[in-house]
Amino acid sequence: MENRAPAILVLDFDGTIALTDVGNEICERFAPPSWTAINERYLNGELALNEAQHQMWSLVRANAKEVSKLLETVILRPGLERLLARATTHGVPVIVASGGFRWYVERLLRPWLSQIDSIYANELVFLPHRLIQPTFPHLSRLSCHRCAICKAKLLARLRKQYSSVSTMIFVGDGASDYCAAQSADTLYVVCGSSLHMHAQQLGLSHIAFESFDSVVVA
Repeated sequence: MENRAPAILVLDFDGTIALTDVGNEICERFAPPSWTAINERYLNGELALNEAQHQMWSLVRANAKEVSKLLETVILRPGLERLLARATTHGVPVIVASGGFRWYVERLLRPWLSQIDSIYANELVFLPHRLIQPTFPHLSRLSCHRCAICKAKLLARLRKQYSSVSTMIFVGDGASDYCAAQSADTLYVVCGSSLHMHAQQLGLSHIAFESFDSVVVA
């Protein structure tokens, strides 16, 4: 049976749903400063995201309780609850697509998980001795030269899954969203973000926003 929907809403997490990059906040708190040089190599296109994350997280020393405590300081973007309610009202599936990690995405979105159809993210495994190992379950089907989860490939998959969809709405902010920027029918970019500048440089049609109250789903 075909899945039918008037539109699909795909939301990035770090820097979009969350005002900050939660993975980077964890590294900032629990890794030595050398993690930032690895992140810069990813941003400069020298490393794929999964390669950078393997290197960055090998420096982190924390257990699940310590990281959970840090999550209490994370602020989510205003208007999220209302956006999800509008999507539910109009029958628009909501997909969260993150180059970050399901472990913290699900914890931070716990009050709204029933309104989210799918979450595509990488995984974190907490090991003894305060070690954390990232894993990348979507590499074989959704990766590209830059991303462990290529959001352009994900949008293509969703178009097949929801064959009647007329509008693919993508909402993002950063380098891991560049691949999706040219594939979306409607592109929302966090005002002043690197995705905002990327869209301007390429001349892509886009809508800059600060609150999710500005994101139209129907």
